[in-house]
Amino acid sequence: MVVPPALCAGVCTVHFSTATDETMIIKSDCNQNITLPCNPAAYSHAYTSITWYKVNGSGDEGIIRRRHGNLEPELYPSSRNVASLTEKNDLVLKNVTVRQTGLYKCSLIAKVGKTNNHSLVMLNVSECASVTAPALLLAAVLAPQATEMQCTGMGHIKPEEVTALWAFVGFSTVGMIKVLLCAVYLWVSALCSSALTVLDHLQGLIMFIFLHS
Repeated sequence: MVVPPALCAGVCTVHFSTATDETMIIKSDCNQNITLPCNPAAYSHAYTSITWYKVNGSGDEGIIRRRHGNLEPELYPSSRNVASLTEKNDLVLKNVTVRQTGLYKCSLIAKVGKTNNHSLVMLNVSECASVTAPALLLAAVLAPQATEMQCTGMGHIKPEEVTALWAFVGFSTVGMIKVLLCAVYLWVSALCSSALTVLDHLQGLIMFIFLHS
């Protein structure tokens, strides 16, 4: 059974088919808006409410509900901003990811005296393509080329020229430090010599005063 492409909201690649157990299977690419049809609502209007569930091992997880006669559906807390209903009560899932792969159930609660009904839709979402690994690989490939371009663009500086330049700067710096240390040493020596001369004169003056007192 082929479902019209109009069931896909937005641009996406979707393939529809029906399994032998009457469960519709829908395949979708990642990050697409997809619409899951509610078959019971297409041929029965004698209902009090229609609820969409995601079927899992621990029970049915409510997604969205619409009561008969109400235009605005009721969203379950976990489905806000990711799910909505069409006028035909089909479920619209926004930007689907692989986490939303699973079995969905459209449950129709009939009016008194009528029979409840439901339909199942199996959604398979492909893995989202990751650009991290290719981007890192591209960066690793382009990094040496970018370094070479930067070196050649700065005055065509060659590696041996850079080495000689740094050697000159290093030797110059060491020489300047040695000169500065020598100057400091001479200054300290001069201070010490002056201090000793002053002490000698002071000592002689004291001895002179002592001898003539």
